[in-house]
Amino acid sequence: MAQSKTAKISKWITYGGVVSYGALHLVEDCVYTYDVLIGRLDREDMSARVCTKNFSVTSSGHRNRLLEALAERGLTVTTVDDPEVV
Repeated sequence: MAQSKTAKISKWITYGGVVSYGALHLVEDCVYTYDVLIGRLDREDMSARVCTKNFSVTSSGHRNRLLEALAERGLTVTTVDDPEVV
């Protein structure tokens, strides 16, 4: 049975590392959609900063799956409108 993208991101939140799923790239503590930084984790503080700016349908899906996984893991999320401040 295939794992959902939310489940894959959730696993990465726990274990870290570098993984890619198509245009979604999870690198150490950063989440990229294509080449745009949309999220950054602080595993020690159990917090994350996520960009809510819309880029494309695919990127919005990546962001929404990221937000679901963060909520599932109980991280505190701060949202920003600009990827430059993630």
